[in-house]
Amino acid sequence: MNWFDIAFLAANFFFLFVSFTFLISFLENSERAHKNPKPRKHEDVTLIIPAYNEEKTIARSVRSALALDYPKKVRVIVVDDGSIDETAKRAREAGAKVISQKNAGKAAALNAGIKAAKTPWIACIDADSYVQKDALEKMVGYFNDPEVGAVTGSVKVADPKNLVQWLQFVEYVGMNYLRKSAAFLNGVSCTPGPLSVYRREALKEIKGFDEGNITEDSEIALNLQRHGWRIENAFNAVAYSHAPYSLRKLLHQRVRWYHGAIINNKKYSYMFFDKKFGNLGWFILPTNIVSVLLAFFVTAKILFLTMGSLAGLAWLAFDPASPGAGVLLERLNPLYFFTAEVIIALLYLAVITVVFYLGFRAGDESFRLRHLPVYMLYLFAYSFVVTGAWLVSVSRELRGKKTGW
Repeated sequence: MNWFDIAFLAANFFFLFVSFTFLISFLENSERAHKNPKPRKHEDVTLIIPAYNEEKTIARSVRSALALDYPKKVRVIVVDDGSIDETAKRAREAGAKVISQKNAGKAAALNAGIKAAKTPWIACIDADSYVQKDALEKMVGYFNDPEVGAVTGSVKVADPKNLVQWLQFVEYVGMNYLRKSAAFLNGVSCTPGPLSVYRREALKEIKGFDEGNITEDSEIALNLQRHGWRIENAFNAVAYSHAPYSLRKLLHQRVRWYHGAIINNKKYSYMFFDKKFGNLGWFILPTNIVSVLLAFFVTAKILFLTMGSLAGLAWLAFDPASPGAGVLLERLNPLYFFTAEVIIALLYLAVITVVFYLGFRAGDESFRLRHLPVYMLYLFAYSFVVTGAWLVSVSRELRGKKTGW
């Protein structure tokens, strides 16, 4: 076994350890996954929808907000961030109050809505998202705890139609599971744009969203916890979001997400390994960084093995006695797979499969036979898309190149 194999084995051990940690966190608290605290009192809520050229989806977002099954008043404010289409008109027709401003970005639009809001609780959803009727009621009970500054929901892909969107459908199931597991560990690192509710007092203390940040939902999560606020998750409070429909748009979105994550980790690097921030500082944030670095290595190893096997196949076709053909024949031997690194990798895949099963079941999603090919493709191919987006993001950061919307 050479150093390359040892490193691959160590990487898979790390991923296995992290997966087991989240799995144990979820299983130990599984009875609470769907049991949200009942609110001791209900407060009026302002729901803010930042929008830029969202005429196709804004009306549905507004109508879903106004249809929320909630005993107190829900005020819906759409902040039109300099749209050049009929976003504002359609938002008004759907029943929302509209604030118009020059284009200044999503965070600035959210802050404009926060400034106009007067209620103790402020919810935010994206203009291309819509919420289930009971979502808000399931979330606000967490504010019984005066230390809770924000509550996140779960996000599902709305109406997936092609392979790219179905891959994201599977991915979002996993992300919802991880977010709930992280909440049990008191380490939520993102308040998703499609559905999050904030305590007005907390937003006021941190001065709202960072208007210069390209992933304001991640930045505000870290900022809230820097100021001592906790973030909870209502796993069964659901918003549906329209996912990118093409690989190009998906990569563009992920490069923004991942570059934003790099920026935020640099900004809040002092939270790493600080006992004041508990599991967030000691486990969640460092794990995020190490996972990305090891993903680069594991992807390179898999590509190396794949290319070696393809080369061996070519040698086998033209010269069965060649060393390259011998390598391929060795890998076709069942005993080849009885190595420590392969066994650990298979064990990791088994744990991930259990994780996704739990994510589907706990998220009230039925795992149908049609999901199996997508799930297999997600496991064995989608990681290359994610790793590629991370490589681009790291490259942009090293070159000092900005990433926009």
